[in-house]
Amino acid sequence: MESQKKIVGETRHYLTSIRSHVHAHGHLILPLEGQFWVKTNHTEFDLNASHFLVIPPECPHSYYSSSDNKNIVLDIPAYLFTQQQINNNPDGFSRELDESWKALKLLLQREIGQISVSGTALFHLFSYAQHLLLQEIAPPSILYLKEHFQEPLCLDQLASIEGYSTTYYCDWFKKQMGCTPVEYLQKLRLQQAKKLLLNTDLSILNIALDVGYEQHSSLTRLFQQQEGVTPTGFRRHFRKSGKKHPKIG
Repeated sequence: MESQKKIVGETRHYLTSIRSHVHAHGHLILPLEGQFWVKTNHTEFDLNASHFLVIPPECPHSYYSSSDNKNIVLDIPAYLFTQQQINNNPDGFSRELDESWKALKLLLQREIGQISVSGTALFHLFSYAQHLLLQEIAPPSILYLKEHFQEPLCLDQLASIEGYSTTYYCDWFKKQMGCTPVEYLQKLRLQQAKKLLLNTDLSILNIALDVGYEQHSSLTRLFQQQEGVTPTGFRRHFRKSGKKHPKIG
């Protein structure tokens, strides 16, 4: 099916009769007008224009509305969902819109209008939505790592945040994130170091200290392993060429 290969977006109206189905793609639903009800395997959602709803792929759901309604709906291919999203919320999840989601909703409404569309613009808008979604559902220990990546890694502390033993936590983390806690910490430090290299004139030592290393050689080793170049070479290349590094965002 076409909707399983790329993102499709449109405005939809839900009927008063209950409908049920399951499909290979997922949904991102942002109500515009009215109210409607959705039930997945073990969860019921009562939605209006102040909420959004995510339904993962292969999740059976029933839905109906008791009033006139209008909704932005994105049909999202399964490959665009992370395993973390599916594992953490197999029945889907709903949240109230904050300012970032309200802005995204306006952009989607402008893009979609009254007709069915798909294409590059929708993909970019969903990429931003995915960024917001990952912030919404990240487990507490992963959020802690993101906020404290400059500090020494303590697996016992991270495991305690989730209520797991350290051994179980390491296995759980790899299933969630696709890498070990050490590898994830390196990714966070590398990302921040890249930003500082391109946007400041800080020395390599100061940048290394800023992202959590005691010596600049540790940062240099990380860059050579992950980027195949030294931090100085990375800075020189992208500043000279005027290119924006694709991993910086």
